[in-house]
Amino acid sequence: MQGTTLFRLRQLNLALEQTNRPCLAELGLTSAQAVVLLWFLRRGGSGACASELHRQLGVSKAALSATLKNLRRSGYLDMVRDPGDDRKKRMAPTARARAVQPKIEQGLALQHRRLCDGIPPGSWRPLTAAWTGCCKTWAAAPNQPPGGNYHDKNLVGAGAPIQKRRAAGAAVHGAGSADGGAD
Repeated sequence: MQGTTLFRLRQLNLALEQTNRPCLAELGLTSAQAVVLLWFLRRGGSGACASELHRQLGVSKAALSATLKNLRRSGYLDMVRDPGDDRKKRMAPTARARAVQPKIEQGLALQHRRLCDGIPPGSWRPLTAAWTGCCKTWAAAPNQPPGGNYHDKNLVGAGAPIQKRRAAGAAVHGAGSADGGAD
């Protein structure tokens, strides 16, 4: 897997988390907790139920439950009754959470600057558009098998049909085939 796009994305994710880890450690937060907490803080004070958060962030219910419990124990979230339905519980950020929001935002800004360091000028918008499209595709049908839209020769293995390998090579290299024409 080393050298593939998926491996590079994982490396990038880990590097970005490392960038923000010292800032979050001071607050007693993990990266996942900071993302969830910031989602609540940016929404305003209305709070939200776990199922809404699950739909919005695409995080598993089990992982989300553990994250919410830890945020409550740490004093960053309160549980409140839903005014429209007594059976529902909503989570809302506490004053402590609002007090650390600037620190979390500062850490995310640092991550963003680090991310942008490796992107050539003029490439940010197309890259953002491409990743947004990928996220929408995954969100719409997370369990769908992949289509035939290959753009990276590293994602097309030797077992793929030769037409797809050649198409991938042309997309990556501008012409020719991914395997130098050998079938």
